[in-house]
Amino acid sequence: MKDLVSILDGNTFLVSDRRGDIEPSFAFPTGLFSFDTRFLSTWVLTLNGERLHALSVDDSESYRTTFFLAPGEPTHYLDAKASVIRSRAIGGSFDEELTVLNHSGEEVDFSVRLEMSSDFADLFEIKHAREKIGRTTVAVTDNELRLTYRREAFHRETVVRSTVPAQVDASGMTFQVRIQSNSEWTTRLHVSTVVYGARGEDIRATLPYAGSRGGDAIRAEQQELIDRAPKLGCDCEPLAGAYRRSLNDLAALRYESIALGVRLIAAGLPWFMTLFGRDSIITSLQVLPFLPELIPPTILMLAGLQGHRVDDFRDEEPGKILHELRYGETAGFEEQPHSPYYGSADSTPLFVILIDEYERWTGDTALVKRLEPHVRAALEWIDTYGDLLGTGYLWYRTRQPGDRVAEPVLEGLLGRHLVRRRPDAGLPPGHLRVAGLRVRREDPGSPAGPEGLERPGVRRPVGAGGCGAQAAVQPRLLDRRPGVLCARPGRRRPAGGRADVEHRAPAVERDRGRVPGRQGGRPPARAAALLRLGGADPRRG
Repeated sequence: MKDLVSILDGNTFLVSDRRGDIEPSFAFPTGLFSFDTRFLSTWVLTLNGERLHALSVDDSESYRTTFFLAPGEPTHYLDAKASVIRSRAIGGSFDEELTVLNHSGEEVDFSVRLEMSSDFADLFEIKHAREKIGRTTVAVTDNELRLTYRREAFHRETVVRSTVPAQVDASGMTFQVRIQSNSEWTTRLHVSTVVYGARGEDIRATLPYAGSRGGDAIRAEQQELIDRAPKLGCDCEPLAGAYRRSLNDLAALRYESIALGVRLIAAGLPWFMTLFGRDSIITSLQVLPFLPELIPPTILMLAGLQGHRVDDFRDEEPGKILHELRYGETAGFEEQPHSPYYGSADSTPLFVILIDEYERWTGDTALVKRLEPHVRAALEWIDTYGDLLGTGYLWYRTRQPGDRVAEPVLEGLLGRHLVRRRPDAGLPPGHLRVAGLRVRREDPGSPAGPEGLERPGVRRPVGAGGCGAQAAVQPRLLDRRPGVLCARPGRRRPAGGRADVEHRAPAVERDRGRVPGRQGGRPPARAAALLRLGGADPRRG
């Protein structure tokens, strides 16, 4: 894959090659994107019909980049008589400034051409060449190119404007310019992306950070967040550098929720610039000790979209926390179930853990009380839909039709690694056990938990005696063969192979013993009792 350069503001982002050009790719999402739609799929600059190559690129800031270019190929020496500076920024919209420099000792005529088009592809369509169902139209006016896509009520638009006169056609803009000796010529191109709603206006228009904003405003917003974080003083520069880089990335990887109008933490560019249950919760757990004020919007958004019915298409179940939320065409027309999609086994217990940890770090019992119904619904899901076989473990079963069985926890952990499923005669088809995620009873002698729910807590030091709430990826899940993960449905003994692989969330204790409460075939205790979220402890009579 060629080196790519990205800039972003919220979930509007642009990915190009090292020259600043955009060409459609089925391997990686290149283009200008906003809310899961590609608004520019082609953006190619030529000078006198020649492509350019990069002399250097300044991409030190998340929202703007400058390319220093020269005509011709970089493979041979070239004493260029002209060069191009291509500066771009994203601040709600996309702006690019083109400057052509004439280094010769005489006046020169140049033809500057920008090829531009939009396929309005949904992010899920990037890897597959697919004919669009809707209709794309192109409108040409003075110094403006307007690209519009409509499919029933789904309406998206890209508008490109130039600050200097241009020859505009359906495929782009051409500038015929004459530049004096050792002089330069400049134009500015403004690209607007419009996400039309039912009322015929951009649905983002009412958001606090909507519309175009300058680099100073973006920089100030990011710096304000960084300044609120604890300062790290150490003599280990790699550690200090990693801390600074993490804060910069965190400041950039936030987007504005249409529902709440607040900043949420995105999972990552380019595929995951949206709300993900697991990713957002894990990031929140990591951020919690440093910037706890960033956490409530994520908790509230996940709680507001908590499952409340059984929907096979979306894998939705009452009390379940979502896996992924999308805004694109395929989600809108239910060609994909991501509006939202609930196909995750670990988002729900992680949601409960995050709320408990948030209260422990902040003492914000008011939010805990407000969210008590959502926590209880999540625990009810763990008891019922999650523990399908009554083993005390969470099991994953997709409700989607078809033969494909995917375990999202394992897929998310290993990415491209192969997931194998071994048949088990004692397990219903389409089931996979989540890798060792199990909830156990809490010792009645454990310390008190968050006062907001008026319950004993689940906090015990790792390695302490007695029982404790725990979530651990079982040891030796990996096969002896490199890069292959063995998911063994119904298997009650450890899977052979590799050294322990363990994930332990805060306030969660490791235990690989038998499931408490399962004696003589009796079902395990309810998750609400296991975590002791209110009510009498069943062991106290």
